[in-house]
Amino acid sequence: TVVCETFLTDEVPNCALNIPGYEFYRRDRGAPGGGIIIYFKNDLQVERWTAVESPVLESIWMNINLGGFSVLFCGCYWAPNSNASMTEHFVQALEQHVPDENTLYMLAGDFNAHHSSWKHCSYSNTKGLLLEDFMCLYDFTQLVELPTRITRTSESCLDFILTNVPHLCNFK
Repeated sequence: TVVCETFLTDEVPNCALNIPGYEFYRRDRGAPGGGIIIYFKNDLQVERWTAVESPVLESIWMNINLGGFSVLFCGCYWAPNSNASMTEHFVQALEQHVPDENTLYMLAGDFNAHHSSWKHCSYSNTKGLLLEDFMCLYDFTQLVELPTRITRTSESCLDFILTNVPHLCNFK
């Protein structure tokens, strides 16, 4: 589970975030707002991949060994006012990873991206254009089909799960 905009600081100890049966990786922003935490079952074989984590982007990368195949997973928060490109970060990380035919890629989080060709989007922004190009380049599919942000006047999907093998993912 990826939780975005945690607003956590170093003043919040890890013991306050424990959930029985789960472990977690956290990344606090260090300034007000933002931050992410990823919870995963404690019986999974998980290794954090800090070598590709950006000092300016809020992301956590990890390899999950599931026996017959592995998952390269990224949880991220692309802040609305961020000028840095999360998609460039994704490309750099994927280029550093040596995949095999049994590797599944998953990127999940709050992207704050809009593209007029996506469900629940009526316009495109720069992030949406960059993300759409990235998805086409790497043959990624967006799996979230319902709006994740609903106001009195609009609905949009800002929280995505992207993968290169949608046929292996079942969220029903």
